[in-house]
Amino acid sequence: MNVSKKQVILVDHNERSQAVDGLEEAEIMEIIDHHRLGNIETAGPVYFRNQPVGCTATIVYQMYQEHGVEITPQYAGILCSAIISDTLMFRSPTCTAIDISTAEHLAQIADVNMEELSAAMFKAGSNLEGKTPKELFYRDFKQFRVGDMQFGVGQINSMDAEEIKKMKEMLKDYLQKALRDNRVDMIFFMLTNIMTESSEILCCGQNAKQIVIEAFDLPEDSEEIILKKVVSRKKQVVPLFDVYIAALRQHWESRMTKETWKAGNMIYPLPAVMVSAADKEGNQNIITIAWTGTVCTNPAMLYISVRPERYTYHMIKETGEFVVNLTTKDLVYATDWCGVKSGRDVDKWKEMKLTPEKAEKLAYAPMIKESPVNIECKVTEIKELGSHHMFLAEVQAVHVDQAYMTETGKFELNKTGLVAYSHGTYLETGKPIGTFGYSVHKNKKNTKNKKKKK
Repeated sequence: MNVSKKQVILVDHNERSQAVDGLEEAEIMEIIDHHRLGNIETAGPVYFRNQPVGCTATIVYQMYQEHGVEITPQYAGILCSAIISDTLMFRSPTCTAIDISTAEHLAQIADVNMEELSAAMFKAGSNLEGKTPKELFYRDFKQFRVGDMQFGVGQINSMDAEEIKKMKEMLKDYLQKALRDNRVDMIFFMLTNIMTESSEILCCGQNAKQIVIEAFDLPEDSEEIILKKVVSRKKQVVPLFDVYIAALRQHWESRMTKETWKAGNMIYPLPAVMVSAADKEGNQNIITIAWTGTVCTNPAMLYISVRPERYTYHMIKETGEFVVNLTTKDLVYATDWCGVKSGRDVDKWKEMKLTPEKAEKLAYAPMIKESPVNIECKVTEIKELGSHHMFLAEVQAVHVDQAYMTETGKFELNKTGLVAYSHGTYLETGKPIGTFGYSVHKNKKNTKNKKKKK
């Protein structure tokens, strides 16, 4: 025995991620647990006791009995409380008949009423008074590993539905910080209602929500994730996550092997815009363009790339003008139609019931009235690149639909139902997932609170 090392006994866990810091410098003497086998390694043989019961306290009581050690009322009360907590007063699917009989015996020794004790315990355990989100989060949080992927699962039990709602509000914004602090790939947090025997799961991390949806066979559009008859992290949640995270990991690994294609354009999504133009004789046309983008802020410049054989090409080259008209879900049919039909054969304006509107700064090219944004452009340079010629242009004016202006003068562009084009498919833009600079913005609310505390 190395006397220079600290000697430890692991109780109620056998995962390295759940152990105290510095475990590698200590000598593990025993492991007493009721969880799955983890990834703890020992230098030599150790006493290892692992039983499929609802609480490690049940095993500890058995060891008292086996060694003929009398248990004091104080210790009996502590062990009884642990069994009540771990089994949710015998409601958890992990609970066994041994757990129940053990708790009953311990309650007699401690002279406590289990119903009263459990009510007081769960009320105290979910008490929010003076608690920070951090304190709530780390009350019962454990980490697990599947291959090289790590995930964490936290849990709080309560008998009060309103209290659970409050905890949800406190925790939902904290999960991202916890994800970073713990350096895990995903975090799941169970808010368990003991009375209804159900759990709401909060989650964050790439593919975390999808893991829950697939593991519990939920609808893809689930906003809130409430699982009926799910109260046990150990038996009902972690084993399922293990399976689905392992499958996800395998999927990612398979995707790491990439095919090499010949050179081509694969920058997607792109804006799908309708470009309106006219020649000097007054003939007007619309062409759908996806090869377009911003070039410069000051001066404001953009480009469009057009095949020379397209009907509209010579209009733009002749007049040096065009209008970029942003498209929406209401215009997507016209957008596609104007891209596959030629203006030599049909009147696109008439067929698609679109209205030409006089531009302010241009002499020839009209705007499309039905578009929420019209960008007037004058060509500054034509680059003959190959299959397409690129028209570099300077923006002359921008027109926006007043229907999307707020009372404060903000233009709600993202509420227009903008359309994007990605690898042959039109997509409606929609769900916000962040704003510019959000990754480095400080929480103003927290900053104010810190100042007050000082």
